[in-house]
Parts: sequence; structure tokens; C-alpha cells
Amino acid sequence: IILSCNIFGSTTSQQASYVLDGIINGFLSQLALSKEVLSKMGGIGRVAVPVGIAALSGAAAVGHLVINGSFPTMFLLHIVGMTLAFVAIGPIAALVKKAPGNTMLHFFVAATTSFTAMGAYYAIYQHKNNIGKPHVLTASWNPFENLSQASWHALVGAGAMITWLFGGLAGAVFLHPVWGIDQNDKNKRLVHKWHGRIAIGATLFACSLGWQKLFGDSYITYAFWAACVAIFLLVVFFRVSKFK
Repeated sequence: IILSCNIFGSTTSQQASYVLDGIINGFLSQLALSKEVLSKMGGIGRVAVPVGIAALSGAAAVGHLVINGSFPTMFLLHIVGMTLAFVAIGPIAALVKKAPGNTMLHFFVAATTSFTAMGAYYAIYQHKNNIGKPHVLTASWNPFENLSQASWHALVGAGAMITWLFGGLAGAVFLHPVWGIDQNDKNKRLVHKWHGRIAIGATLFACSLGWQKLFGDSYITYAFWAACVAIFLLVVFFRVSKFK
């Protein structure tokens, strides 16, 4: 979609619509699969529907931004990158881990989330440099100096980003199936699982605050909040055993 912005110029909306149509049609076809077919696909097949919901929500949000938004390039890259990272890819990392035998896939998807988010964080850092705006806070480096001037999206986003990266680094060091130094420790796995859920909740909340800041009290903001809540509930409560 971003590439089409640069190549097709004024026809961006049409190109993005084609992309979104393909995503939506593929998702509807996926929903048409019976439980029996999904169960025969193995563990990863059993989480196909919730993964599709997360991916579709992220793609639809990005499509809305590209089609209806008019933002500076670095700012747009920040919004698109963070939405893809934490609304689509990040939750998928948690969902695929619910199926047995997918630890390596979980690692690669989570790492993709981290690198995408770091790129998006750099984009907003560079954007604020370009316009001469302070980082993290809109008015001051001191969050207690004037709370009414503080950007809660920036504060929550920075905290959520640190939480996510810390959990990913700890998981890679201790629980990676190849080089993890404590990969069979059930207590560490339990802590990592709940730390990941907290990180996903925090990042979804930060993204929702960002959309609230962009679009105010509008239907698209409410839809985005609802999608984030639904995705978080899927991450916490979805069980593979329901398809057995």
C-alpha cells in the first residue's frame, strides 16, 4: 500500500482498495472453512480464524489511513508501522504460540513485530526532529511539570514499546528452542506468557490513544478501540482445545 502511494500518486485510493478487497475476500474464504477442516490442518490451522481477525483489523486500519489520511511521510510511516506491528503482527505472535510445536514461528513473528515497531519509532523520532517538536512529551521533558500538556499517547507508547522489547529479549535469551539458556523452565515460560499479554494490552492501548488523538470522537476511532479490545480478548482467552 505504501509503495502504491509513491508509484500511483493520485490513484492511491483505488490501489489500496484493491489490496483491501483481496484481504477481505481471503478472510471470508477462511471463515468458510469448517471446524473439521481446520482441525485436520494441525495446530497452526486451529488458530487460523483469530489470526485472520488480527491481520484483517490491522490491514483495514492501515488501509483507512492511506486512503483517507493526509500526513507527512515519516508520520504516516510511524502510524502504519505501529498499527501493523502491534494490531496485526504482535497478536499473531501470541496466537500461533497457543498451538503446540510453533515456538520457532512464534519467535520469528515476534521478532518481525519488534523490528517493524523499532522502524516506526525511528520514523516518529525523525518526524519530530523535522518539525522541531520535543520528544515523548508535547511540552516538557518532565512529566510532572504540566500533566495537562503531556502527550499520554507518547508516554504510554514509550512504556509499551520498552515492555514489548524487554519481553522479546528475555524470551530470546532464556526460552528460545535452540539457544535458550533456560528453555524448559515452566515458571519462566509462564512469566513470559503473561508478560507478553500485558505488553500486547499496553501496545494496543497506546495505538488506540494514537487513533483517538488523530481522529477524535469518530466512528473510526470507536471501531478501532473495539477491534483492539476484541484482539486482546482473543489473545488472552482463545484456546486451541476448542477445535478438538
